[in-house]
Amino acid sequence: MPTGKWLFSGLSAQEFIQRAINKVTAAQSANEFDMDGYATKAKALLNQAYDEIKLAAVAANGK
Repeated sequence: MPTGKWLFSGLSAQEFIQRAINKVTAAQSANEFDMDGYATKAKALLNQAYDEIKLAAVAANGK
């Protein structure tokens, strides 16, 4: 069963995802539009990935 190494990797991935969400949000603000809905969809998928990684870490650690 994976140990803290998986949790660390999961947290790192979540940090990168959060940075990506922040970049998309900044691009939306700078462009003052939603880029035909693609930015909103991208953020929704990034949030889904963030949640899936959290669930994977919890499952891997048996909690």
